[in-house]
Amino acid sequence: MGRWLGIDHGLKVLGIAVSDPSGLLARPLMLLERRSKAEDFAAIARLVEEHEVEGIVVGLPAQPGAARAKQAESVRLWAGRLAAATPAPVWLWDESFSSLEAERRLEERRATAQAGCAD
Repeated sequence: MGRWLGIDHGLKVLGIAVSDPSGLLARPLMLLERRSKAEDFAAIARLVEEHEVEGIVVGLPAQPGAARAKQAESVRLWAGRLAAATPAPVWLWDESFSSLEAERRLEERRATAQAGCAD
């Protein structure tokens, strides 16, 4: 499958994660302080090459309403420019339910752990 780079787009900092070679597990890699689009894209392109990345996933913001729409459009434009500046394909990932999914999984693990302790 191959490694993937995950990017959490922020106005001042980009959160960067990289997956394992299977593409299933990711770990935080670094925080990239934003400078200019050219410098940011060059740094990301270096990470793509260094980690032999096959694709980049950029998270779309999970804020409600008009704020989300405005920020999401900004991220879409940025991701399009990133795609033109790097050799790896760029995908957008809707983060709307990622926090809810994480909470659900934590609750499942707690319930499993508690059930294991009850034996």
